[in-house]
Amino acid sequence: MFTGERVVDETARRVNNGVVEIEFVLGANAAVRGIDRVAIQVCRVSLLDITPIPDYCGRPHTFTPSTVTPTVPL
Repeated sequence: MFTGERVVDETARRVNNGVVEIEFVLGANAAVRGIDRVAIQVCRVSLLDITPIPDYCGRPHTFTPSTVTPTVPL
């Protein structure tokens, strides 16, 4: 999660060839600085490698809040 270019909070989950639901609690920095976008990226890390460096990563998907303008009846 970002405010501008600054990382406000982050989390990671591991799964072995499956599907995992991701839930997380935002840290104190998120409340203080706010969040203007969320980026999600999936990476592959070999289970045989002892380092957590990814073998490869998909491209990040970035989500921003949508702006909703109130409708005024005519």
